[in-house]
Amino acid sequence: MSTPINPRVERSPYYIVAPRYIGTSAGVRALHLLCHWLNLKGERAFMALQYVELGPNVSFDLQTPILTPEIVDYHYQQGLQPIVIYPEVVAGNPLEADCVVRWLLNFPGLLGGNNSYPASEMLIGFSKTLSDSVGEHVPVLHIPVINESVFNPGKTPQPRKGSAFYAMKYKVVHDGKVFGIPPDAIEITRDLPNSQTPEEIAQILRSVEALYVFENTALATEAVLCGCPAVFMPNTWLDEPIALNELGWDGFAWGNDPAEIERARQTVPQGQLNYQRLVDKFFVQLDAFRAASQAKAAELPYTHKVTLKFLVPSPSADIKDIPNIVFRAARQHLRRYPMLVRLRRFIRKIWK
Repeated sequence: MSTPINPRVERSPYYIVAPRYIGTSAGVRALHLLCHWLNLKGERAFMALQYVELGPNVSFDLQTPILTPEIVDYHYQQGLQPIVIYPEVVAGNPLEADCVVRWLLNFPGLLGGNNSYPASEMLIGFSKTLSDSVGEHVPVLHIPVINESVFNPGKTPQPRKGSAFYAMKYKVVHDGKVFGIPPDAIEITRDLPNSQTPEEIAQILRSVEALYVFENTALATEAVLCGCPAVFMPNTWLDEPIALNELGWDGFAWGNDPAEIERARQTVPQGQLNYQRLVDKFFVQLDAFRAASQAKAAELPYTHKVTLKFLVPSPSADIKDIPNIVFRAARQHLRRYPMLVRLRRFIRKIWK
């Protein structure tokens, strides 16, 4: 598909449901980047931001306009069926949309949302592993999300010593205990008051011999792009790398066997090349997604206008919905404030 000079105003717009932009979250970056590239391809895409009571933010570097009631009204008056894209962590269809796309950025239900989806929804996976987890012939839309201006080998190679590890969701969400790592390993965190900046993390990854990760995280790929092998530590919540089919095993180790880590170290350069090839594949997948989603929307008359009311918890909301309101507002800050995890469990318990 060629890219037009003017937007394709006869085509269905895209409403992408996502949290406000958080550069340290690969899933959030993926959602905002999808909006950005749909707009650059001549579509009209908008961010339907969740948790707007926390402050609606987008990246100043991306083309990601915020969806407003006025925009919704305009498309409804034009009879343009919107294509609503939900990540897998959003439960149900809160916009009450007719044309729904569910983008699986993680395994269904692992971090929230439903475990299965209605047959009416169009499913796509961030990786083949995720696509295969929900059925056969589910297409893949894998968008490379790493900021390579930050995560790269650096201009001058430096001696490597020691190791680092990352286990944020593993520890905070799942209450897991780290194991099998060197005693002097540096802990990398994100979104905590004392967390390292992306630039500081990149410097660590350019200086250590290995990064140990206890969950699926873009940090593993960021490590490889910095010249550092990433070691996946299998556990109850990590039984396979999400992007295995896209990236392969080059630069990555499964478990902390020394021979396996050495193999990963030797294949880091090939792992970097594997990542670069994903960029070209993404644009092919994006065009296929545009064609399929537009065809789906064209089959549905726009008779029921979507609603944005779920994005802002109403002061008059039913008291029974309070646990869900608190949970929605807290979800993106669970890693920053572990006490919210306990608060969420307590509220859900007393409201049963």
